Amino acid sequence: MRAIKGLRQRNADSNHPQVVPVQAELLAVIDSALAQFDAALTAFADATRAAAEAFATEIMRRDDHRFTLDAVLGQIRAAFPGDRALHDLIVPDSGSESESDATPTPTPTPTPNEGPAPS
Repeated sequence: MRAIKGLRQRNADSNHPQVVPVQAELLAVIDSALAQFDAALTAFADATRAAAEAFATEIMRRDDHRFTLDAVLGQIRAAFPGDRALHDLIVPDSGSESESDATPTPTPTPTPNEGPAPS
């Protein structure tokens, strides 16, 4: 961003005979590009923030679900002590955490200057 702003300033400060006739047009193009780029950066930052907030909410709700499920299982076990078959019938034991419950590992995405990810 700094480089583009520097280009704009050099163009605005230029008194070169070939630049002066098109200077206003060039400044308008550069200003438009800067505004579009700034808007894109703002939109990206907003989307990133929203995604992080949504993920935090998802994790919080997962934890709430596990807590509630554990409480319900405790009530079922208290109501029907020693009846494992009935416990499993009401709430089947999934064993360990399923793939859908596991916290996803984000996959790295290349930045524009890095090129495609190695395969």
